[in-house]
Order: sequence, then C-alpha cells, then structure tokens
Amino acid sequence: MNLKKTLKYFDITRLYKYIKLKIHRHPATPENLALSIGLGAFIGVLPTFGFAIGLSILAAFFLKLPKIPCFLGTWVANPWTTPIFYTLSWKIGNFFFKLPIHDIAKEFQRKNIAGIFNDFHKLSLFIKNLIILYKPLLLGGIILAIPISIFLYYFSLISLKKLQKRKNDKLQKFLPF
Repeated sequence: MNLKKTLKYFDITRLYKYIKLKIHRHPATPENLALSIGLGAFIGVLPTFGFAIGLSILAAFFLKLPKIPCFLGTWVANPWTTPIFYTLSWKIGNFFFKLPIHDIAKEFQRKNIAGIFNDFHKLSLFIKNLIILYKPLLLGGIILAIPISIFLYYFSLISLKKLQKRKNDKLQKFLPF
C-alpha cells in the first residue's frame, strides 16, 4: 500500500464529514443531540485523567441521552487542549483554595516519597496530598467546564436546527402535497 492510499484513510476532513453525517442522521431531536454534546464537553473538560469517555457514556445512559454525540463531545479535551484546560482549572481552583503549592512540593521532597508503596504511612501521606491537590483542580474544572459546555450546547443546537430546516425544505420540494 503506498503512502497516498494510506493518507487517504487517515484524512481528518473525511473523519469530520463522517462524524457530522452520523450526528445529522441520528434519530434524536436536535435538543437531545445538543444536550448530549454539551454533557460530553462538560465531562471532557473536567480533570478525569482518562476516564472522561467512560463517564460521559455512563452519564448519557442514566440521563437517557444519545451516547455517540456525548462521546464526541468529550473530544473537546484532546492532547492539545488538555494541558491548557488543566492549567486553567488549577489557576481558577487555586484562586479559591489558595494552596501553597511550593510548600506541598517541599513536603513531598522532605518526606522522601521514594519507596512509597513499601511504607503504608508514606502511601497514606501521598494519597492525602493528592486529594488536597485535586480539590482546586476539580473546582476549577467545574467552573471552566460550565461556559464551554453551554457554548457547545447552543452552537450544536443552532447548527442542528439549521440543518433540520434545510433538510425539511429539500423534502418539501420533492413532495407533491
């Protein structure tokens, strides 16, 4: 297989068109599709460390929303945007918690975390400090995820309604009545 054929299969525009087609052909209402995309984006922005897709599909299942658009909404967090989201989440969350990150880092060094899994006390201290560090990250993630998910909800809703109207207009041209 030559390089040209290989690149044809990994073309990002084809992937975009395929995803767009899958969403537009989905039988759910535009409101449900947009809500599902917004929910996926909300969970995608949260600091879930690799569990966003599973959590979004689980949330969509319990809320009886379409799962594929929810899964696609988590793609708002990808390898290029995740460092930005996590940094902003930390800065926003630490604005409220005001954690002295340098003191915590010095404590990690002072307590000599090496051999952490051999000593229960070191492991419990490590977990305690991780929980302390995760709180501002989670709070900042929630605050950051709200406007992003609302924006994606309305953007998706407007796009899907326009597409639905265009589809209905085309259908009206071909119907005799």
